[in-house]
Amino acid sequence: MAGGKETPRQKMIGMMYLVLTALLALNVSAEVLQAFNNITIGIKTTIDATEEKNAELMKTFEQRVANSEGDETATQCLAKVKEAKKKTQALYDKLEELKKLCVEGENSQAYGEVGGDPESYLGSGGEILIEQKNTDISSRLLSGDNPKFTHGQDLKAQINQTKAELVALFKDIKGVRPETIEQVENAITLVANDDETRKKPKDKWEYYTFNNIPVGATIAVLTKLQNDVMNAETEVINQLFNQISAAKIEIEDFETVVKQNKAILARGEELEAKIFLSAIVGSITPEITVNNQPVEMEGATGIWKRKAGEQGKFEEKVSVKVKNAKTGESKEYPATINYEVFSADATISATKMNVLYLGLDNPIQISVPGYEPKAISASLTPSSVGSLVPAGKPGEYIAKIKSREKDGCKIVVNVKNQKGEVLPKGSQVFRTMKVPSPYANLNNKTGGSISAAELKVVRTVNATLDNFVFEGIRYTVTGYDFIYSPKRGTLLRGKGQGAAIADQLKGAFANAKRGDQIIINGIQASAPGVGKVDLPGALIFDVQ
Repeated sequence: MAGGKETPRQKMIGMMYLVLTALLALNVSAEVLQAFNNITIGIKTTIDATEEKNAELMKTFEQRVANSEGDETATQCLAKVKEAKKKTQALYDKLEELKKLCVEGENSQAYGEVGGDPESYLGSGGEILIEQKNTDISSRLLSGDNPKFTHGQDLKAQINQTKAELVALFKDIKGVRPETIEQVENAITLVANDDETRKKPKDKWEYYTFNNIPVGATIAVLTKLQNDVMNAETEVINQLFNQISAAKIEIEDFETVVKQNKAILARGEELEAKIFLSAIVGSITPEITVNNQPVEMEGATGIWKRKAGEQGKFEEKVSVKVKNAKTGESKEYPATINYEVFSADATISATKMNVLYLGLDNPIQISVPGYEPKAISASLTPSSVGSLVPAGKPGEYIAKIKSREKDGCKIVVNVKNQKGEVLPKGSQVFRTMKVPSPYANLNNKTGGSISAAELKVVRTVNATLDNFVFEGIRYTVTGYDFIYSPKRGTLLRGKGQGAAIADQLKGAFANAKRGDQIIINGIQASAPGVGKVDLPGALIFDVQ
């Protein structure tokens, strides 16, 4: 309303505005009220499920205590659980009484006959309140605005007291860490605190929670608090359960473990198996790492996998840590995984091409399925032909052939088993041959016609070895004789050192004319492991 003196008409208009505003505030839509009802129904369903869960927890709790062989901590924790259930039940019942008071009116048997109608629900389902729009009931009974009723203040005090008493249950249990108590306090959402940021009396929890809200919303709030009560009970039971013999590792079940010395055996080998019972600790989840890296877990079992790559011997460091729920300290149980990797590939040989070459380092790979490389030995026979020596990597050898034999040579393979017995594992016959000689050429030409332009770009006398599959063999010309016979002029003779075209011959190539002739003979070449060879024949070219 405007300031200053008002006419009666202005006062009347102002009063009508206030009344209209109040009516609008009370006009809560049916959809909103139905939403409150739906929330209440949903929370009730959750409460029912939590109650069933807590009942199962209690059965497990009592069974664990019965199997604890008189453990003092277990007995104490069970007593604490029963005490907690009494406190949560008292608060739950208090909330139920307040819901009944709001619904049935002030003549509820729990609060004396003050007047009201107990027939407050529509339909046989009992889910729709007759006066669900009413905002006066909550304000009058619970908000603390009416000094006649202290239900809201009493509820706040009981909520906060119940939470404090639930947390206090842990303080005299031996071995409980401060972090556990703090965790319980933070996990319990049951709280009713005043809001100091609001103006009085709106700062009071009971006022800003219940003042001027429809009774349908009030029932939803009280039901939500009941759900908080049940969740608090669950948290307390779980935490007390963790304290039962927490320092002990309790065996839940056993399983039979068979540990074999080998999974693949050769004929004549012995299979040995260790058979024992392994305990299953279901209530403890250990921390398992291999080489400080966490492994995949299946329950309390760690699953470590590694694809075998390079051959050799390997050791992996295993750590299993179990945390003591009482002290918070972890105990480590170290171990190692030892294994060797050897080649298990199929051996495929072209039997008609088994050849070892004189003078070369002939690489040989030897493996026997089921045996590590260190258990394998190999030799070359007859020894007069050459030798077989390890090449550095497991399973790899070099065959060095120094003379030819008509019947070739043989590589014999043996293995040593775990008992130290040497067992033959087969042999392979190889022919012994000399490395074939290369052929000489100029720019891949071995004779015939050659143009003056081609001669100008020739830089070396080459020795080429075609169709020889042994990798790494390359011949280099070490010397040669040459004759250059021009059609007109003086005959030129000389020798070349190495593969390069001699300077005299290079000058002749630069001035070559049609009808000139070139002869290169006495060519020598060499290759690593083979030595020097004389190349047969001569290179004869006619300049065109």
